[in-house]
Amino acid sequence: MLEKKALDIKIIDVRNITTLTDFFVICTSESEPQTRAITDHIHEQMKANGMKAWHIEGYEHLDWVLLDYVNIVVHV
Repeated sequence: MLEKKALDIKIIDVRNITTLTDFFVICTSESEPQTRAITDHIHEQMKANGMKAWHIEGYEHLDWVLLDYVNIVVHV
């Protein structure tokens, strides 16, 4: 995420709060192209580590994107 200049990166451990996921990762982008670059980078890195997205939402509009990897949910 830092490679693509994501801002305000927060990693929230929710393992003791909910059973829906283990971690929420939240970051900010400054434009649609940056949102696409951050999202694509995360998706490629997760895939390289054997993790497949269960659900992706918002990619078609790029105002925000949610990547759900079950144990990790990312919001850009």
